[in-house]
Amino acid sequence: MLQKNKGFFLPEMLLTLSAWLVIATIFIPLIMNLVDQSVQLRQEFDSTNALYETLLKAQKEGVLPQTQMMTINQTVYEIYEGTSGGNAGQEVCIKYENVFKKLQSKCEIYE
Repeated sequence: MLQKNKGFFLPEMLLTLSAWLVIATIFIPLIMNLVDQSVQLRQEFDSTNALYETLLKAQKEGVLPQTQMMTINQTVYEIYEGTSGGNAGQEVCIKYENVFKKLQSKCEIYE
């Protein structure tokens, strides 16, 4: 009743391992890229949130925002006064170093 399948174990195992290797070489870099993008998106969100909180606090107190540094999720953000091109108001900027070690900066007008 039982059939003997001697000799098929090694080829089947090599085929399975090669399939796993192909899948791993495709998906591991994709997953690493997704993780980097999610961290970068989180840093952008934190920087925008910190900038607007600073602007709201300064508007509530009625003074210009002061230069300050803060650390959020192991990223150092620096809020400083920028140079505005027009007379619309004072420009306030935030800068930080992103995941790829590039300096990022965002600016908003404080009126």
